[in-house]
Amino acid sequence: MSKSKGHKHNKKQRGLLSYVTHAAIYVLFSLIVILPVSYFGFHYAQELVHKAQKSYTMSAADAVIDTSSFKASGVKSGKVKRKVVYNCQKVGELSCTKRGFECDVFNGYNRASIRYGAGLYSKFGMPGDNTKIYIGSYSTLGFKALENLETGDIIKFKTSWGEYEYKVNKIEVSTEHKADENRETLILTAQPSKDAFSAYNKKQLYVYADKVSGPVVEEVEI
Repeated sequence: MSKSKGHKHNKKQRGLLSYVTHAAIYVLFSLIVILPVSYFGFHYAQELVHKAQKSYTMSAADAVIDTSSFKASGVKSGKVKRKVVYNCQKVGELSCTKRGFECDVFNGYNRASIRYGAGLYSKFGMPGDNTKIYIGSYSTLGFKALENLETGDIIKFKTSWGEYEYKVNKIEVSTEHKADENRETLILTAQPSKDAFSAYNKKQLYVYADKVSGPVVEEVEI
């Protein structure tokens, strides 16, 4: 009787050990093979989508960007007037030369704008409005060099009504942006290019930069 119970106990232990061993092998296989393949697969797919969006022929229903009316202004201080900027019209040019960061900015965050540069969210402000300015793009296209920026860097923003400079004071990856509505802060955002799952966890790379110089907009002309 005792021998029979011992045999059953040993058999049960072997079964449990076999189960644990198989589970451990699966976990190790996932970490070594499945996870890296998934990461690079998602990252590659993301790049393919963005390349396709950039080269895809626009239909009559698509918005069309307008660069013809843009002419950079050299005004760096004082008070200025600016004309109304319409949807998909070029707002200006962002740059931080030492980081290889350069990008055209268009009014409105839409497919046309981010295909050829970056889109300025029209519900927020524009340079000189003394409020936050929110601009987004793809990390594989217009904001490909956004990750190169570092705290203390100066970002230039040339517009048709003035030339502005903003100093980077914070860089973070988060699910939401946080900025004072009553202070002119430039917020640049894109999905982190090194995070293949950022589209699913809603995390974005945010670069915050406070205004250093540039004219104040006192009137908007229609």
